[in-house]
Amino acid sequence: MVATPAVVLSSLADQRHDLRGDLVNIVIGAILLELGCAVVALAAFRQNMYARSLIYGGICWGLYGLRLVGNTSLIHLSFDLPPLFWGYLDSFITYLIMLPAILFAEQFLGPGRKSSIRRMWQLQAVYAASAIVIDSLFGIRTAMGPNSFFVILGMAVITANGALFLFQKGEEIGRDARPVLAGAFFFILMVVNTNLVNSRLVPWRLSLEPLGMLVFVICMGYAIARRYFAKERELIAITYELRESALRAQAAEAQARAIEAENQRRAQELEEARRLQLMMLPRSTPQLPNLKIAAYMKPATEIGGDYYDFHLATDGTLTVAVGDATGHGLKASTVVTATKSLFEAFAHEPDITCIFQQASHALKRMNLRSLFMAMAIVKVHNHRLLASSAGMPPVLIYRAANHSVEEIAIRAMPLGSVKNYPYRQQETTISVGDVVMLMSDGLPERFNEQGETLGYTRGGELLKEVAEKAPEEIIDHFVRAGEAWAGGRPQDDDVTFVILKRT
Repeated sequence: MVATPAVVLSSLADQRHDLRGDLVNIVIGAILLELGCAVVALAAFRQNMYARSLIYGGICWGLYGLRLVGNTSLIHLSFDLPPLFWGYLDSFITYLIMLPAILFAEQFLGPGRKSSIRRMWQLQAVYAASAIVIDSLFGIRTAMGPNSFFVILGMAVITANGALFLFQKGEEIGRDARPVLAGAFFFILMVVNTNLVNSRLVPWRLSLEPLGMLVFVICMGYAIARRYFAKERELIAITYELRESALRAQAAEAQARAIEAENQRRAQELEEARRLQLMMLPRSTPQLPNLKIAAYMKPATEIGGDYYDFHLATDGTLTVAVGDATGHGLKASTVVTATKSLFEAFAHEPDITCIFQQASHALKRMNLRSLFMAMAIVKVHNHRLLASSAGMPPVLIYRAANHSVEEIAIRAMPLGSVKNYPYRQQETTISVGDVVMLMSDGLPERFNEQGETLGYTRGGELLKEVAEKAPEEIIDHFVRAGEAWAGGRPQDDDVTFVILKRT
């Protein structure tokens, strides 16, 4: 029987179709085989959370690439084996791929979804085993060999089950795992399509199973890259945060060192200013035959605003000044320094009001703004005492004759506050045993732990208690009384006393 041209052309078309399919299978199979081997080799040397899943995935790809190459006519012709052998070998490799595929899905999608994945693949394994048994017993064959109608039905059911799994677990599966499931779903569809085409149950002859596996591998690579780069971004972010933390720590340490150096510099400056202020105070009290003198000053801070001074004229007149500058620290020290110079310049004046007016005018011209100096001055010559005050507590005088305390209280503005203020002075006499006490407001306005002040009236009572003693003992009594009243509370203001006792 001679073949007609149409039959010959049809045979040639089938041969070209088979040859084209073999070429596609060889190319894609070789790519998958090499890719699987490379992935397994690479993952074997990496110890991270993706290494095991990559090994299973690489085995799966390699087996599938081996299956594609083994299904080509070139391989069949190279080995003279019966077609039934190639059919069973193809089925064996096909079902063998299921094991690394299941293990890959378990590792990649996470332990929490192992049961769902196993149920999905166990159903396919049951259908595959059933198909092999039925094919072996009854000899039902299709164009693919041992793949029967039951396998096609099983793949269709598994595809539906996979779609249901994606629908139910879509919210639980991470965004990076969804491409893998989508690629697997597409591959299963292509496998079903191939079985339908080979069984001639559909009118088209287009088989895209190799392309389905290639798409699946591409989806897996995309998902793995997302996970890898997400982890890399996280590590980069952590590294950046650690670097920023280190830089912030270094900056904080440098700032702390700078602050410490600045504090040391300021402490040194304050110490120098304190020493300078102490140098401006009298080194000793004047020695007079009929007068005992004692002085005491304790600043509340390193640099105080209190001041006391003495001036002894050639005629024997003693001028005693006690001052209290507004505020503390360097500003108060500036006023004290200026007042010291003014006292040295004007202390010889016999009239205290003249001293106050000239000193106040000079401080006013210095434009020290809100910095003023309160001051009390007494002049003593024999039994005569002249006293005046510019914003200071009253001058206390203990009268030994009747054991009483008098106050010389003169209300006036501090020096440097008001121009041409009319200061006043008061004259009296002191007898043997009388005590004159000048003090700043540090003791009367000292607070205790309840926030109460000692008060000005308490000064006269304390003076009565110890007026018979020496000036140094009188001062000690006042200091102890102030400490007892404060009860451990730090000193709020400078405390200054000057005691004069007529002998």
